[in-house]
Amino acid sequence: MAEFNRLVALVEALDNERHVLFNECLVWDGYVTKWNQPRVRRGGEWLLGSRIAYEHVYGLIAEGVQVLHTCDNPRCLNPFHLFEGTQKDNMIDAAQKGRLNLSKRGERHPAAKFSDELIERIRKASGTNREIAALYGCTHQYVSELKGGKKRITKTNEGTEDAEVMPQ
Repeated sequence: MAEFNRLVALVEALDNERHVLFNECLVWDGYVTKWNQPRVRRGGEWLLGSRIAYEHVYGLIAEGVQVLHTCDNPRCLNPFHLFEGTQKDNMIDAAQKGRLNLSKRGERHPAAKFSDELIERIRKASGTNREIAALYGCTHQYVSELKGGKKRITKTNEGTEDAEVMPQ
């Protein structure tokens, strides 16, 4: 509860310095998530700092709506840098700002260990997943995920609903 109160006090103090901090980030120095987002506990519930800051100034946020940052600083709590949006709005915003790089798919991804051509050969290979894995030097689970279209988007499975982009 102390962290929650500290976060609210920071946002309230910003109100007094509105003319000074309009363009500056109000950076949280407390606990953050693995995505670097401020997180505080109120009662038994964990809350995101950006939502608390936004709601404190602008009012409640509808269910399923996210708080996005104009400054792209996940630790920022400046309500002037926050706006409401959907996940789709967030992805569009990220793409427009050059933060969403979809060009590094398949063999172009820095963590890729196999070429797209080799991935296609694994997908078309006959035999058990363990036999194929031994032949190509990977795990049978990876072969199963490739054959099921759950790993490595290539030209042949791009656009399938169960295809998953490898992490960037």
